[in-house]
Amino acid sequence: MLAYKTNTGGTDLLAQFVARRYGLPVALLILGIDGLIVAGSLPAIGWERTVFSLITIVAVASCTHVFSGIRRRPAPYVVIGPIGRDGGGAWRK
Repeated sequence: MLAYKTNTGGTDLLAQFVARRYGLPVALLILGIDGLIVAGSLPAIGWERTVFSLITIVAVASCTHVFSGIRRRPAPYVVIGPIGRDGGGAWRK
């Protein structure tokens, strides 16, 4: 969804706003925001669940970083030929 400049709301929406404003990678911001939320819940869920949650967040952020640029197309090749009176028509035949 991030490749098409859309989101599911929540932390994704916040990360997308901040990324546009400061030019940071969206995946890094999602990792940071979600990491802070999980770290803040450490007293409630304990060390083991916190570690597994952080591992999951890192995996999701890595995949998001890889796939968020999928829609971007590479720049097209530019072919320059001789330009004459026919506007390069001889090359198009």
